[in-house]
Amino acid sequence: MASLLILRHAHEAFGHLLPLEITDEQLLSGADAGSMENVGPSVSYIPGLNALSRLFMIWHSSQAVTTQSMDNLYDHIVQAQRLLEDLPPELTWQPPHREQFAFNVQKVNLKVTQLHIRSNLLEQMNALAKYQHMRATPDAIFNERHRVVEELLDVLYNMPEEVFDANGYSIVPKIRDIGGALLDELRTGPQDLNLQASINLDKLLAKLDSLDQRIMVQAANV
Repeated sequence: MASLLILRHAHEAFGHLLPLEITDEQLLSGADAGSMENVGPSVSYIPGLNALSRLFMIWHSSQAVTTQSMDNLYDHIVQAQRLLEDLPPELTWQPPHREQFAFNVQKVNLKVTQLHIRSNLLEQMNALAKYQHMRATPDAIFNERHRVVEELLDVLYNMPEEVFDANGYSIVPKIRDIGGALLDELRTGPQDLNLQASINLDKLLAKLDSLDQRIMVQAANV
């Protein structure tokens, strides 16, 4: 049987392609998806999957422009921030994290992916500011980068490392990439931020070292 692959652009509507956010009980019982009435005590993992898909679409949308601009980059940073503000309670980032393990895995994946997107968009803003010889904007970019790193440290130090293991190898490169931007801040950022950036980098490297060791142990046991 022949199959057809349809490629879609970032600006195209895709909401109808996402799976319905229903529970396993609703799916197995044949409940009316339009009514979305709960037929069991469990909750669905699909909202987390859909939120992650929307994050990736925000990233692709941010790059789907002929000429990049500060307004476009900033608008997509705001979109990424707002997306995680409108999630079910079990996916909301609010320590301590005592929910089911699977939801904590989703929370880490969503949060680190969002931070990675914000960090990359900030780096593009920084490069554009330098290209356009802006003076005031880079300080605001460094401040926002500092907030991204603080939020990342919150994730790293408030979640058990087992949660990061469950996310596989994809999560560590994102963390390392954000750390690389922080290292750049130490070289080029405002002097009054350098001390805190240095402290944050030490914390980040300590966690990365621990996660890397866990990955090596897991690989050796395979």
